[in-house]
Amino acid sequence: MLLHGGGANLESMDQYAERLGHGRRCVAMDVRSCGRSGDPARFRLEDAAADIAAVAKGLGLGPVDVLGHSLGGFLAGYHGSVHGGRVVSIDGFGPGMVTVGTPAQRREFARSRKACGRPSSR
Repeated sequence: MLLHGGGANLESMDQYAERLGHGRRCVAMDVRSCGRSGDPARFRLEDAAADIAAVAKGLGLGPVDVLGHSLGGFLAGYHGSVHGGRVVSIDGFGPGMVTVGTPAQRREFARSRKACGRPSSR
């Protein structure tokens, strides 16, 4: 699963799909509030993570590798913290760090980053 940054759309991940797609299926999606995803009245992390899970399930995908840029990188980590059984690996480049969510959500996000060998903050 490829998740773009804020203000972008799924096409911005084409270059990564081309480079990473040899021998594997790459699926890019528009993150909630971006591209063709619609514009909800309020952006919530829980809804964005549920969108990622719904797209993967709708496509019949098992556990997935998730790569995200900026906002997409943050969402990849958050998605992994709440839908861990559906995630094989998480990688984010330029992800925003945890400054939102409940204290329990921030702890779980930090725990999931540590489990993946990533520092919990900068």
